[in-house]
Amino acid sequence: MRQPGWCCERNPSLGSSPGFRAVDGSGSIESPIASVRVHRIGAVAVAVLALIGCEALSSDNANFQRRERAERQRRLVGMRAATEQTPAGRRLEGDALRDFLQEKTRVSVFEMDPSGRRTRYVEYRYYAAGGRFVYMNNEWAIDPAGNPDDRWRVDGPRLCVLNHSLSQDEHCYGVAVAPDGAVQFYIDDPGSEYHGLLTSVVRVVYDGPPRPEPRRAGD
Repeated sequence: MRQPGWCCERNPSLGSSPGFRAVDGSGSIESPIASVRVHRIGAVAVAVLALIGCEALSSDNANFQRRERAERQRRLVGMRAATEQTPAGRRLEGDALRDFLQEKTRVSVFEMDPSGRRTRYVEYRYYAAGGRFVYMNNEWAIDPAGNPDDRWRVDGPRLCVLNHSLSQDEHCYGVAVAPDGAVQFYIDDPGSEYHGLLTSVVRVVYDGPPRPEPRRAGD
């Protein structure tokens, strides 16, 4: 999840808080000088702690952004290599694309889940007639009804999907069928560095809604 950009500002209350009351051992004598010294020491301590906190937050955010850029670049290099090495199939569009997708579930199987844990991770995408879209996986998106606001549509040569489980934005793809029947999905996002790149190849397809695998004990 993207972290917010941190902005550290001077606390406007520093130096303006009520004066401290310094009392001697008898509990009856106030010392204005001691009061000023304690007030200043307290203000300096708070200012130092605030500065340290801001620097730590700034450093954490910078480290996060560096890791994110490195991961983005690694993913981009991998997708470009996969796109170059995979012979493109026959592109579908319009009614042919709609008929090819609707009332079928496409299943993607991975050896690692999104957190990087080595495990069998399965995703299901069901393109119901009328534009309803159902997304499931075998870890947390397990409701067979999916999200009622999720939709899919065909726009000429593009498949566009609104899948709230993964994003609040609609994403579009070009779809092609390889000679061996595998379904190839290419990102369609003009102006993006990912435009035209192969994002997935699906080989498991069946009619009707998702039929999830039984969950393992302990899941």
